[in-house]
Amino acid sequence: MWRTVHHYELADATFGSGRGNNGVGIRQAIVRTVVVTPLVVLFLGEMMGAILGVTGGSGASSGSHATKKRLKGILNLHKGVELVMMFYNVVRLAIWPSKYVMREVYIGRTISNFFFLMQAQLYTKLSW
Repeated sequence: MWRTVHHYELADATFGSGRGNNGVGIRQAIVRTVVVTPLVVLFLGEMMGAILGVTGGSGASSGSHATKKRLKGILNLHKGVELVMMFYNVVRLAIWPSKYVMREVYIGRTISNFFFLMQAQLYTKLSW
Protein backbone atom coordinates (compact mmCIF):
# COMPACT_ATOMS: atom_id res chain seq x y z
CA MET A 1 0.00 0.00 0.00
CA TRP A 2 2.84 2.40 0.78
CA ARG A 3 4.24 1.80 -2.69
CA THR A 4 0.95 2.96 -4.19
CA VAL A 5 1.01 6.10 -2.03
CA HIS A 6 4.56 6.70 -3.29
CA HIS A 7 3.39 6.31 -6.91
CA TYR A 8 0.50 8.70 -6.25
CA GLU A 9 2.84 11.33 -4.86
CA LEU A 10 5.20 10.96 -7.84
CA ALA A 11 2.33 11.23 -10.32
CA ASP A 12 0.87 14.21 -8.52
CA ALA A 13 4.24 15.96 -8.42
CA THR A 14 4.92 15.19 -12.09
CA PHE A 15 1.53 15.94 -13.59
CA GLY A 16 0.15 18.39 -11.02
CA SER A 17 0.68 22.08 -11.52
CA GLY A 18 2.51 22.83 -8.29
CA ARG A 19 1.32 26.44 -8.62
CA GLY A 20 -2.17 26.28 -7.14
CA ASN A 21 -5.34 26.61 -9.18
CA ASN A 22 -4.17 29.65 -11.15
CA GLY A 23 -1.73 27.72 -13.35
CA VAL A 24 -3.89 24.66 -14.06
CA GLY A 25 -5.31 24.33 -17.53
CA ILE A 26 -8.10 21.96 -18.47
CA ARG A 27 -5.67 19.72 -20.39
CA GLN A 28 -3.33 19.41 -17.43
CA ALA A 29 -6.23 18.67 -15.08
CA ILE A 30 -7.47 15.90 -17.39
CA VAL A 31 -3.99 14.36 -17.71
CA ARG A 32 -3.54 14.44 -13.94
CA THR A 33 -6.93 12.80 -13.42
CA VAL A 34 -6.17 10.07 -15.96
CA VAL A 35 -2.80 9.35 -14.36
CA VAL A 36 -3.92 9.47 -10.72
CA THR A 37 -7.25 7.58 -10.97
CA PRO A 38 -5.76 4.07 -11.48
CA LEU A 39 -3.50 4.66 -8.48
CA VAL A 40 -6.45 5.56 -6.28
CA VAL A 41 -8.31 2.45 -7.47
CA LEU A 42 -5.23 0.33 -6.76
CA PHE A 43 -4.88 1.81 -3.27
CA LEU A 44 -8.53 1.10 -2.46
CA GLY A 45 -8.15 -2.44 -3.81
CA GLU A 46 -5.06 -3.02 -1.68
CA MET A 47 -6.88 -1.70 1.38
CA MET A 48 -9.77 -4.07 0.66
CA GLY A 49 -7.32 -6.96 0.18
CA ALA A 50 -5.57 -6.16 3.46
CA ILE A 51 -8.88 -6.06 5.30
CA LEU A 52 -9.94 -9.36 3.73
CA GLY A 53 -6.61 -10.92 4.61
CA VAL A 54 -6.64 -9.77 8.24
CA THR A 55 -10.30 -10.42 9.02
CA GLY A 56 -10.69 -13.51 6.86
CA GLY A 57 -13.80 -11.90 5.40
CA SER A 58 -16.23 -14.07 3.47
CA GLY A 59 -14.10 -17.15 3.10
CA ALA A 60 -10.58 -15.74 2.75
CA SER A 61 -9.29 -17.94 5.56
CA SER A 62 -10.98 -21.02 4.17
CA GLY A 63 -9.48 -20.40 0.74
CA SER A 64 -12.49 -19.16 -1.21
CA HIS A 65 -11.75 -19.23 -4.93
CA ALA A 66 -13.51 -15.89 -5.53
CA THR A 67 -11.48 -14.14 -2.82
CA LYS A 68 -8.22 -15.54 -4.17
CA LYS A 69 -9.19 -14.39 -7.64
CA ARG A 70 -9.89 -10.86 -6.38
CA LEU A 71 -6.58 -10.69 -4.52
CA LYS A 72 -4.67 -11.93 -7.57
CA GLY A 73 -6.51 -9.30 -9.64
CA ILE A 74 -5.23 -6.62 -7.25
CA LEU A 75 -1.70 -7.99 -7.70
CA ASN A 76 -2.12 -7.93 -11.48
CA LEU A 77 -3.23 -4.29 -11.34
CA HIS A 78 -0.17 -3.52 -9.23
CA LYS A 79 2.03 -5.23 -11.84
CA GLY A 80 0.44 -3.06 -14.53
CA VAL A 81 1.20 0.09 -12.55
CA GLU A 82 4.81 -1.03 -12.04
CA LEU A 83 5.18 -1.74 -15.78
CA VAL A 84 3.84 1.69 -16.71
CA MET A 85 6.14 3.37 -14.19
CA MET A 86 9.11 1.37 -15.47
CA PHE A 87 8.31 2.35 -19.06
CA TYR A 88 8.00 6.01 -18.01
CA ASN A 89 11.37 5.91 -16.23
CA VAL A 90 13.10 4.29 -19.21
CA VAL A 91 11.60 6.87 -21.57
CA ARG A 92 12.69 9.71 -19.28
CA LEU A 93 16.14 8.15 -19.05
CA ALA A 94 16.79 7.35 -22.70
CA ILE A 95 14.49 9.37 -24.95
CA TRP A 96 13.21 12.41 -23.06
CA PRO A 97 15.72 13.30 -20.30
CA SER A 98 15.07 16.04 -17.78
CA LYS A 99 17.65 18.73 -17.27
CA TYR A 100 16.52 19.18 -13.64
CA VAL A 101 16.58 15.53 -12.48
CA MET A 102 19.76 13.46 -12.39
CA ARG A 103 19.77 10.32 -14.52
CA GLU A 104 20.62 8.17 -11.50
CA VAL A 105 17.17 8.89 -10.08
CA TYR A 106 15.50 7.25 -13.09
CA ILE A 107 17.93 4.31 -12.93
CA GLY A 108 17.12 3.75 -9.25
CA ARG A 109 13.39 4.00 -9.90
CA THR A 110 13.65 1.51 -12.77
CA ILE A 111 15.51 -0.98 -10.57
CA SER A 112 12.94 -0.63 -7.78
CA ASN A 113 10.10 -1.01 -10.32
CA PHE A 114 11.70 -4.22 -11.54
CA PHE A 115 12.08 -5.49 -7.97
CA PHE A 116 8.43 -4.85 -7.07
CA LEU A 117 7.26 -6.23 -10.42
CA MET A 118 9.11 -9.49 -9.80
CA GLN A 119 7.79 -9.65 -6.25
CA ALA A 120 4.19 -9.21 -7.43
CA GLN A 121 4.76 -11.81 -10.18
CA LEU A 122 6.11 -14.28 -7.61
CA TYR A 123 3.08 -13.84 -5.35
CA THR A 124 0.69 -14.12 -8.30
CA LYS A 125 2.19 -17.43 -9.43
CA LEU A 126 2.17 -19.00 -5.96
CA SER A 127 -0.50 -21.62 -5.46
CA TRP A 128 -2.44 -20.23 -2.55
